Amino acid sequence: MSPAHSDLEISGAAPPRANLSESRSPLTLLYSSIVFLGAFLLFLLEPLFAKLILPWFGGSAAVWATCLVFFQSALLLGYLYADLTSRIAPARQSFLHIALLVLGLWLLPIAPHASWRAPAGDHVAWQILGLLSASIGLPFALLSATSPLVQTWLARRRAGSSPYHLFALSNFASFTALLSFPFLIEPRLSSHAQANLWSALFVVFAVLCSLGALVSQKFPALPAHSASPEAAFASRPSRREQFLWLALSACGSMLLLSITNHLTQDVAPVPLLWVLPLALYLLTFTLAFARRSLYSRWLLVWLLAVALGALGYATYDSSYTNRIQVSVPLFCAGLFVCCLFCHGELRRLRPPPRFLTSYYLLISLGGALGAIFVGLIAPLIFRNFYELPMALFLTAVVAFGVLWPEGWLYRIFWAAACIAMAVVVVLNVRSFQEDTVLMTRSFYGALRVKDYAKGTAEEYLSLLHGSIEHGAQYADSSRRFQPTTYYGSDSGVGLALRLCCAGPKRAGVIGLGAGTLAAYGQPGDVFRFYEI
Repeated sequence: MSPAHSDLEISGAAPPRANLSESRSPLTLLYSSIVFLGAFLLFLLEPLFAKLILPWFGGSAAVWATCLVFFQSALLLGYLYADLTSRIAPARQSFLHIALLVLGLWLLPIAPHASWRAPAGDHVAWQILGLLSASIGLPFALLSATSPLVQTWLARRRAGSSPYHLFALSNFASFTALLSFPFLIEPRLSSHAQANLWSALFVVFAVLCSLGALVSQKFPALPAHSASPEAAFASRPSRREQFLWLALSACGSMLLLSITNHLTQDVAPVPLLWVLPLALYLLTFTLAFARRSLYSRWLLVWLLAVALGALGYATYDSSYTNRIQVSVPLFCAGLFVCCLFCHGELRRLRPPPRFLTSYYLLISLGGALGAIFVGLIAPLIFRNFYELPMALFLTAVVAFGVLWPEGWLYRIFWAAACIAMAVVVVLNVRSFQEDTVLMTRSFYGALRVKDYAKGTAEEYLSLLHGSIEHGAQYADSSRRFQPTTYYGSDSGVGLALRLCCAGPKRAGVIGLGAGTLAAYGQPGDVFRFYEI
């Protein structure tokens, strides 16, 4: 047992009988209520507001990915605020936080600002980030700061105790909010009623949090140093530990966004699928940071190897996993295992309470960096979706670094895993480029034109969005205007356009795709295509 973790290992045991009444005290219940309600509102706001702005930007799954970038970045801002204010006098921190809560009330009720609705051309992602910042930036940052702030207040109240179980409570509340939205709130309340309900609950939260801030003034600040310089140096987290906090958090965030992109781009653009991966991501935090952690390192290490192998193969060859009944369980199970390993290791590496806010700050920084890479940087530097195999490779590399002290058997095995995941990245890139005539990527997705049966009489070009075919055209000039794929002459739309009426027709088509339906146009007909 290292000196840095000795006090926390003791705190993971069952609490002494003398402390049971203290754990049930009104102040502890107040702190727990603040953490639970703050986290519940935080993650209820995410799907609620994303749904409100979704129609403004074409209903694309990329809107949710960009929202996740904002949520991770605002979480970082909230944790930075908690870290900085924990260094000032308790009375000043209390006054500042109450003032910001009052300012947050002034922005209610929540609603997207209509001035951001105008299209921004190729800068849609930045427009969404600006809209979210102007509409919910302050309330979201204040809610994000709640868990580390209250944990600091609790640590100041009970010297030597570990407040990390409140982080598990926070993530359980977040998980509950995400599941409540699609099953309980969305089917029963209009969007306007949902926004009003959220605003009313935020008022309750502001009152409770202000009360908690006032009470916390009487507790002394956490000591900056231990009793002796030697003990302070021994308990300070090492550079390696701090880097692992950052790397483990970034891997979890990259896996969350890249797997969400894969499910919504290549499987089915179903809004519920946006919530499911995030709920599993939060559940792993809850299980890892519970007072009695359910993280088993020995078991998860080997499950991680199986998960990386399965996800790597499914990423390279999607012919067996392109059905939603197979793909969703496989990728969600893989996300759960990988994130439980990352977050379980984060719990294992947690520092003493006096470094609590710095610990959460680095975790949130890693989450923000992972989200920014997948949501903003990757669409600019990659011509297709290569983020998922890269996230799998980085997860293997981080596992190699975490497990290095375990001995040569682990080192050899995970070095081989890193090489295998690197091969998956290379094969994935080659598979996208093979027989590809044109490949391009924008905010709304990645498109490529692929040449099939080249050099034969059956040669044709196909438009692909991920692995989904959106239309095909024969290369032979005599068959070039023949309707193909699911728009053929015997399809439902083919029969409707050929037999609906005599004389010139006026047809409205929602979604251009490859423009295959234009092949049914005759002289005098008017075909109007509606596309985002």
